Amino acid sequence: MLRSLPRLLVLGSAILVGGLGSALAQSPGGEGVERPRKTRNPVVKPRQEREVKEGPEGYKQMSDVAPLLTYRIKFVDIPLVAEEMQLDKGQQEILEQIVVDYMEQLDQQRLELLDRMIRSTEASRKDDPSWEVRQKQRAAVSSRNGRKFRAQKASNMRASMRGELAASEGTDPLVSNRSAMLNAWASMHQEEWETLMGSIDVIRNPDQPGHWEAIIRSLRRRNSPWNANVYGEGVNLGQIIMSNWGRDNQIIPGISDVLTQYTIEYDDAMAHRDGVMVQTHPVILDAKVYHHPGPWLRSIQKQVDARVAMARVNEMYIDLIASDMPEQDAERFRQLAWKKMYPDIYMTNQFEHLVEHLRSYSKTYGLTEDQLLKIDTIEDQYYNELGPLRERRVKVVRVADPRRLMNRAESEAMMKCYGLMDSLNLEEDKILIERNELKQQYLDMDKEYLGQIKDVISEEFFETLPAVAYRPGRGDMSRSPVKDSNPDAPVVYLKGPGDGGRAVTGRASSENNP
Repeated sequence: MLRSLPRLLVLGSAILVGGLGSALAQSPGGEGVERPRKTRNPVVKPRQEREVKEGPEGYKQMSDVAPLLTYRIKFVDIPLVAEEMQLDKGQQEILEQIVVDYMEQLDQQRLELLDRMIRSTEASRKDDPSWEVRQKQRAAVSSRNGRKFRAQKASNMRASMRGELAASEGTDPLVSNRSAMLNAWASMHQEEWETLMGSIDVIRNPDQPGHWEAIIRSLRRRNSPWNANVYGEGVNLGQIIMSNWGRDNQIIPGISDVLTQYTIEYDDAMAHRDGVMVQTHPVILDAKVYHHPGPWLRSIQKQVDARVAMARVNEMYIDLIASDMPEQDAERFRQLAWKKMYPDIYMTNQFEHLVEHLRSYSKTYGLTEDQLLKIDTIEDQYYNELGPLRERRVKVVRVADPRRLMNRAESEAMMKCYGLMDSLNLEEDKILIERNELKQQYLDMDKEYLGQIKDVISEEFFETLPAVAYRPGRGDMSRSPVKDSNPDAPVVYLKGPGDGGRAVTGRASSENNP
């Protein structure tokens, strides 16, 4: 069941593929193995001689596919998983060997894959039988009208692109050799993962299937290679609670059911997003090569939809979780959650920070009662104006963030196909302008009210204040869970070296969970 592969050889020959971060940071025994040194190259080349292009262009394709080649469990995860599963020393050693076998097999297959990809002939748009027809159509559109009709020319190009998208609807994209190899890799990786899961059955507690499922969900979140690109996509509401209240807090039993429900639904959304990314990423890479906008933009739209679905789960559960909390805790949680969801909108600005600083040091600075009353009045006016502005910004950002990603893809596709750096839907892009205008309005308001405080305390006194008095730092709530917390808490959290600051959540540790 377990492959008999030399453990030290595995650890000593771990490869780094760009941002994969997959080198083993420590040996199972903690001794006798050097840490692999990181390199800026996207792949460590095999020692054998190569007769291939090895310059920047030769390796560009490696960085493009790096997110598809990551581990689902890493060596640094082992002690965290072992502690959560309450394994003894012997069981942990078995777990270490299982993971090492998995990683070594992937290392070998990945090195062979990258070698084949570097040696293979790069795809060209001329490989696509329909490219020449599309190119003639684009050239005809681009040649119409002179410079003084530039706006009409751009409009014609956008209309032509929309026609191409409609005509290619339902058409399967051309698959390059690179994508075929990546698809084969994905199938191989899934088989290796299932082998690992089957091997772990010998050491895990079969009486707690839900708990093991929780650990799998935690590993997914820890090791997902896809970064958040829209508001709230990567926020972990459970981690906010564990970081700020702790697992042993008295509010935990009251929210355990909704927290478990949230965790499962959010992780399902993450699994869906990761699956969409794996399926569509090679399609996008090929579509860029073939200058085929249909598969390209439709794949981007699928990715955006999957990202937004994750953010929607978080938005929905803020109030659901808060409704099971005591009122004071609920209000605190909402503030922490919304600040994490929309950090640019709910950040503490200069005005708020200055007011807090002046109140804290009012006696030190010798502020009068009249000055403090004036500051209170200004603050009330400020928050009366800030609340509606924040609500409006949230509504706009919900729409603008996904549109930003589509705008970028459309502009790139238009440039490749027509030489025009412009998006397809100018009307939809107005939301981006509104987003920027609202942000500027927020900054102007902050500056205006800051000026009113200066009038109260005097410009001269303000100049004597340290910068920390009115320039707040942006805090990070992605801390580790509270130490010595209860292992029987309703949600599994794995957090440790190699996590990259991401919060980790899992499923409830109840044997009754499906």
